[in-house]
Amino acid sequence: IQAACDEPGRMCYVMPYMQHGDLRAYLDTHADTLNQALKHQIATGFAKGLQYLHHNGIVHRDLKSANVLLDEYLHPKIADFGLSNRDGQSTMS
Repeated sequence: IQAACDEPGRMCYVMPYMQHGDLRAYLDTHADTLNQALKHQIATGFAKGLQYLHHNGIVHRDLKSANVLLDEYLHPKIADFGLSNRDGQSTMS
């Protein structure tokens, strides 16, 4: 079950268990065995997730392979929204 709350001061996102962990660690141990179809699946899924975020006014600001999680079917999910902001609003300098 996935859920989200974006009330001021209570922003959170709950997602399912991601069996294969983060993309960085997965690539460290499985890079030699990834075929072209799996590479395409991961890259396309990541791009679609990023497009969804940007379409909804969210800027992640910390995209890296360690912040992409893989489920049991190697479908990617973008994670770690600690530095993200909405509609270009920022408190960082």
